[in-house]
Amino acid sequence: PAPPRYAAPGDRVLVLGDGDCSFSNAVLGQRARRGDAEAEGLICTCLDERDVVTAKYGPAARKAISALEASALSNICFGVDATALLDTLPRSVAAADSFNCVVFNFPHTGSQRVHENRAMLSSFFGNVGSVLVPGGRVDVAMNGGPPYNKWGLTELAEAHKFLLVDRNPFRFEDYPGYSHRTTLRGAAVPSPQLKRSEIFTFMAVG
Repeated sequence: PAPPRYAAPGDRVLVLGDGDCSFSNAVLGQRARRGDAEAEGLICTCLDERDVVTAKYGPAARKAISALEASALSNICFGVDATALLDTLPRSVAAADSFNCVVFNFPHTGSQRVHENRAMLSSFFGNVGSVLVPGGRVDVAMNGGPPYNKWGLTELAEAHKFLLVDRNPFRFEDYPGYSHRTTLRGAAVPSPQLKRSEIFTFMAVG
């Protein structure tokens, strides 16, 4: 059988904006069970600093952070801005052409204003190529309902020479322990719209 999506042998994966770090912790479990993922092949990042993350998300975040830091298969970085990766990732992590896959699940500025979220995604696609290996992919998970389906994700990616090459349902059951969080303190999102979420996969062209 094919390996889990983010646990292929030799893959180096960067997860952006991972709220309480529960998604990266779920992926770490997949990679650990395979037993052949490379050391520090998984890098989890949060926009907030460590003390803000633990204050917002509590014991679950502290547990996930401890697991990611304790494992030889992963690392975690705080204060990383998906729109300014080379400026906010540690230099040792942000080496040019570093990652096979960059994951950005449910990106959101915290504002419901469409133009602000479009600007954030445009800036993301404008700089993410700097940390991808040639032929690497970008996976963006998006909520299936409004206003997210009005952000023009594919259009914004194409403006920066990233073409949509695949799309698949986002299956929460594939990531045991993962809880989708908003930018608000302690907030989980039980919205039925999440059942229609998809992973949009892009690759750079030209």
